[in-house]
Amino acid sequence: MEDCESGSRNGDHDTVKDDELSLIAHDKVQAEKALEEAKSAWDLYHEGKLQESIDSAERAAQFLAERYISRFFPSLVAVDANNRFLFTVSKQLL
Repeated sequence: MEDCESGSRNGDHDTVKDDELSLIAHDKVQAEKALEEAKSAWDLYHEGKLQESIDSAERAAQFLAERYISRFFPSLVAVDANNRFLFTVSKQLL
């Protein structure tokens, strides 16, 4: 009977491990998107395309904010549906 219990515990541990790996993968994707947007903002700035640069920089900040929110406040998944709100708040904080 103990084998059955330990198997259950390992299953729970695997689920937690899978959830953690999923969060790490999501974090990586968001960080990569933010980096690409930041690079784009820099290039656009040097090309004299200031509005496009600002827009790209704001998208980079949004990706970072989403990464932070999903990592440290996973229970706020419902808030993620309202990305405009998150973007506006993060923009004001930066």
